[in-house]
Amino acid sequence: MLDLCMSNGFFSFKNKMYLQKIGLAMDDLVSPVISDILLDDIFTKLNRCFNGDIFSKKFVDDSLLYVRTCKINDILSYINSYHPNIKFTLEIQKDNFLQFLDLTIYNLNDKFITEHYTKETACGRILNYFSYNSHVHKINALNNLINRHLSLSDGIFHKKHIAIIYKIANDNCFPKNLVRKCVYCCVFYIINNKKSRINFQYFYI
Repeated sequence: MLDLCMSNGFFSFKNKMYLQKIGLAMDDLVSPVISDILLDDIFTKLNRCFNGDIFSKKFVDDSLLYVRTCKINDILSYINSYHPNIKFTLEIQKDNFLQFLDLTIYNLNDKFITEHYTKETACGRILNYFSYNSHVHKINALNNLINRHLSLSDGIFHKKHIAIIYKIANDNCFPKNLVRKCVYCCVFYIINNKKSRINFQYFYI
């Protein structure tokens, strides 16, 4: 059954139908599962081969690796030898920081701190306060914005991100008093529920 699903990936291009001979078909329900299994196998073998020299974390198709600088090229060569049709690229930390998913990770003398990262293309749009939606949904949208900015950022960045939160909330018509109350609740929760977070460095694939 699995062979049948994987060998019958069809797609259309310019009104013509094609059979995909290599790789997994887009939008095929089995593709994400197979991809995840394959990546798990790659990183299991990678950790076994470089045992003690690597610490890795994977999120879907992005991976963050903590390694010695001298091992980076060896690791990239190893994973690129897994299959001729699968090639990885990497980004190495520059100026002691690296962006990974929603994080900027700073390496300060082998101490790692994080800051919430937003792409330059982000428009800052969330659910507008005057939109025809439940009030609960609007509060959830605001709390999600606040929580992401503050919980992913070290305390030294909170002042900067609170200003960003107020700017985004104002652009989406949220009352300032409501924003102030939600920010206070989030900061209070973070202060009273400090949890150590594992941070990583060097490069992601």
